[in-house]
Order: sequence, then structure tokens, then C-alpha cells
Amino acid sequence: MNSAVIALKRALRKDIKNRLRAVTPDVIAAECNSFHSADARAAETLSVFLLSIAEKNCYVPRWTADAMEMVKIASWEEYLSLPVNRWNIPEPPHDRHMENAFDAEGLDLVIMPAMGFDEERNRIGHGKG
Repeated sequence: MNSAVIALKRALRKDIKNRLRAVTPDVIAAECNSFHSADARAAETLSVFLLSIAEKNCYVPRWTADAMEMVKIASWEEYLSLPVNRWNIPEPPHDRHMENAFDAEGLDLVIMPAMGFDEERNRIGHGKG
């Protein structure tokens, strides 16, 4: 990636951080309540990021060299026992066989952090994008 693109991404992320700091607690509370949508309640399988939801089949991301798997974890305790990756995010070990949601029915709902979204609804985050 060339230096101009990297600089633009940094500037965009900085602008988004500043805008997010200005969001009031009332707006945050209203947005959090939107998680209780019919889609969220109906989901039987989902992927979460640092979130535990009881009575659901929960899958967490595990990166391979060039792709992401969504592997099943059995409990919050299992999640807490996972080693952390270089971004300090718990990630299942690669030497352990785990059920991958993409090998079966897929996922009903994916919840992930984002700094923002572009006009085409693409996620803007801190990572590889």
C-alpha cells in the first residue's frame, strides 16, 4: 500500500475517533437498544467480538494466512482462556481443530466493532482494511 493511501487512512481514522468522542451517552444507549432487533433475537448462530451471549452457538474469528475462519467456542470460560494474538485479541490456537461456521450453515448474525462505514456500507476499522 502506498504512503499516500496510508496517510489518508490515518487521517480518516483520526477524524472518526474525534466524531465518536462527541457522541452523547443518550445516543449510545439508543444505539445499543437496537441490538434487540428481531434479527438478533432470531439468530441461532452468531459471531461476536468480545461479547458473550448465553444460550447461543458462539463463534469467534481465527485468522489464517489470508482468510478468516469463524470457530465455535463452548463457553465464556473457554474464550477467557484463549491466547491473545499480536493485536492483544483472544484468538483460538491454529493447531487445534475447531468447528468452523463456514464449513456448515454459516452464521445468522455477525457483530463486529467498526470505527464507521463508508457510503457503500463497507466497514472502516483499525485492521487490514
